[in-house]
Amino acid sequence: MAQARTLKEKLVVKSSHERSPAAHSRWSAAWLQLFLVIIFGLGAHFSKNAFAPAEPFLHQLGISPMVYACISATPVLAGVLLPPFWGIACERRQCVTLLLVPSGILLGQALLFLSLCIYDGTRAGSDNLIAKTVMSLGILFLSAFRAGAEVVQHVTLASMLPRCLTRAFVGLVISTHICVVLCNYLVPKAFQYDSPGNDAVGSLAGLLHVQLFLMIPSTTSVLAACMLVSISRHSRNGVGRGRDDEEHITGELVGTSIREDVSQRQFANASVKQKWIGRLLITWAALTVGFLHALATITNGLLVSFNVSAVTAGDVIGFSQTAAFMLLPVIGFSGDFVSHRMLVVLTSFLELGACLTLTGCMLIKHIPAIAWKLSVGSLATAGLVAPVVSLALIPQHLPKVAIAYGVLDTLKSLTQMVFILLFGLLRESGGFLETISVACVPAAVAMAISVLVAVGIKDVGSGSLVSIDCRSSQSQSLLK
Repeated sequence: MAQARTLKEKLVVKSSHERSPAAHSRWSAAWLQLFLVIIFGLGAHFSKNAFAPAEPFLHQLGISPMVYACISATPVLAGVLLPPFWGIACERRQCVTLLLVPSGILLGQALLFLSLCIYDGTRAGSDNLIAKTVMSLGILFLSAFRAGAEVVQHVTLASMLPRCLTRAFVGLVISTHICVVLCNYLVPKAFQYDSPGNDAVGSLAGLLHVQLFLMIPSTTSVLAACMLVSISRHSRNGVGRGRDDEEHITGELVGTSIREDVSQRQFANASVKQKWIGRLLITWAALTVGFLHALATITNGLLVSFNVSAVTAGDVIGFSQTAAFMLLPVIGFSGDFVSHRMLVVLTSFLELGACLTLTGCMLIKHIPAIAWKLSVGSLATAGLVAPVVSLALIPQHLPKVAIAYGVLDTLKSLTQMVFILLFGLLRESGGFLETISVACVPAAVAMAISVLVAVGIKDVGSGSLVSIDCRSSQSQSLLK
């Protein structure tokens, strides 16, 4: 045991002080892997965020609001049921799952495009049963495989970039928001591209253009998955390594074996308190992220109730989200180099403080507008920080990372659905005052859980063994 401790200490010192060209090469390779992981998720993110800007054009095609709601809800339902199963699959066969998820999304996009082509060719027919069947299969494939995209993406990132995990997830969140912006900008243009007016033929042609557009990021996701698997296999087989790399890999493999053994013993012998800390972490993350996403659906209407125009409300929310977006790199460095505990408590504090302030603004009419504007900024910041911090902490505190990410995704989606329905009922019964007052309760619960999580989590510097290389044997399966 003493020899193992000595070897681990030498590996940590070597990892902290490496300045060789081989070390710089490995660092460049790490950022290349981050780029590929981001590209891997493009197909899922674009297909998810293309629905909202497409709704006016779908209405022109005669799709009713109820049918649109059902189409939009199908991926959400899949996101509630399937992520744990994708987590189990990723734990057992990560390379296969890495290739399967983007391929399934691309297949679903191709089936949707095919169904639209069949519908276009048989529009004069009676019921277009074949087109409806192919479209149903396309939606089914797209929803099922997209439910595993984020789980696989998070597990791959945690296993490939453990040295700077918070910053890596910041990059992932930034790329996701860029996808939302691009969808809102490009999807309407794709609908109107080369369209001969707003008749049924032109609208259908626009829908075909959108499907072709969505197949582009799905194709790049498949290529990125192939490259990630290829890189992992080349690293395992020693392709392209010099002598310095071989010596480093040899030492790292020995260290990894020791770390896996120590990590698994630590998880097995962990106290009941430490095991509950991991469960509380997932509970806090699901409650906070799901609640904030649900609250975002009524924020515009809430601000309009303060006697401001819808345009002003949109400007305030847009400015707040942009400001929070600019703070993300600072959050990433703070998590890796300062304190995760601080970020966990700060996130819940911003969430609770914003809800209490908005309640006060509803009760007291003469509070300055800066109060609710700062509250909106606090909610936007908390909504971006919470997923980054929780995703970065899970590999350090739970032994089965893939399953943990799957359970978190399910609980987050379920929490979001519950709060969306609850807020709708509260708005019908008591308006925004009753809604935002009740919203203070889950915010207070999240605040209490965040304190318990902050007390129990491991909060170590970026140069320590745990923050650099703490990963489970399940996360290592990508290299097998």
